[in-house]
Amino acid sequence: MRFCHSVSLYPPFRRGLVMAAAALLTSACSCKPNDSHKIAGSALASAARAPAKTPRGPGVTAVVVPPSEETDPNGQGRELLGLGFVLSSQANAPFIRVDRFNLGQVIAASGAPITNVQLDGRDLVGSITRAGASVSVRGKDWVGATFEGKIRYAHPEFKQGLTLKVKVITSEQRATAEVNGGPQPPSSQRSWVYGLELEFDDGSHRPACEDPGDVAFPIPGYWDTTARYRRDTVSEFSFACVKKGVAKCLRKGYSAAGAAKSEGIELFEACTRMMRADYCGSGKSFTRDGSDVDVSDNKGIAAREGTAPATVTFEAAWMAGGVFCMARPRWQDLVPSVLTGDSACLAEGKHRVCKDEAAAKALLTGAMKNHPLVFNDSCEQHPCWHEKTGTVSHR
Repeated sequence: MRFCHSVSLYPPFRRGLVMAAAALLTSACSCKPNDSHKIAGSALASAARAPAKTPRGPGVTAVVVPPSEETDPNGQGRELLGLGFVLSSQANAPFIRVDRFNLGQVIAASGAPITNVQLDGRDLVGSITRAGASVSVRGKDWVGATFEGKIRYAHPEFKQGLTLKVKVITSEQRATAEVNGGPQPPSSQRSWVYGLELEFDDGSHRPACEDPGDVAFPIPGYWDTTARYRRDTVSEFSFACVKKGVAKCLRKGYSAAGAAKSEGIELFEACTRMMRADYCGSGKSFTRDGSDVDVSDNKGIAAREGTAPATVTFEAAWMAGGVFCMARPRWQDLVPSVLTGDSACLAEGKHRVCKDEAAAKALLTGAMKNHPLVFNDSCEQHPCWHEKTGTVSHR
């Protein structure tokens, strides 16, 4: 068993180089000059169908690990969208995200192209030609359709731009309040959600959402490598899994619609930064899946649950670009001893300090006096409140 030296996900690298990024491409293959794309696809497909903990190299595994339980039952965690796969049964294995789906590359179950695909709110609509006539596609019509998304992993040696097909397996309506609506949408309001599967090159497949039984809905745009929400192209969208951070922020009442820099978008982005504990706004997360947070803001949109124990205390105030001020980190042991680069803002004197909401609001002065802020409380000691012993994890 050896590393292939010419794979399309990575530039050539030396034999024996062991790194998390390289682990996902361990494969017993004979590398040929023009087989790079095929090799990469084969490696991913082989990993997808391999049972958990099957060795695929000396001391290295490369398997898609099916989760046995929700990775983040409380809605906050490292993955905002939750759509993708984990390669490796090892601790701290990377999550490979699939997003940035092209609205112009959608194929129906019949093999015919679906055209004019767009988001109607957070529902998908399109059209297909049947017997010479254009027919609307929506709701259950999407079952069997395939979308093409980009495989993304934030590592400097990862070659971006590879794609993976995602197929719609189920389509159903659920109460909007349980999916992506604010805290008090009309009880009769329903939203479409889709059960999705990733399709690998060899025809193998697995559920697209990280958590078992989870379903997804479409949302405009995508999150870049710094976890900034981008809507700079109308031809791309992402699927957000219902049990993950983006969906929770929407259910809290924050909106992904509206103009850039608008109050609504600022609050939504601040919420997504908070969900990942992305203090420095660099895309680096400082939380563990399964941690608990209680959310509110200075605009009266989200309200705290009101049932939190005394062990849940104020953590920080957030803006779209990261933390505005903070009392303490969510997990002290995840903060590195040397604070540089994407953790530099956590160093003493590099961030504002606030002990509670009132102190955070007092720091808003001058032109920022009415700037939107999201607040959160979290556990001082773990586990507490809704957290369960043994379910708080960190990849």
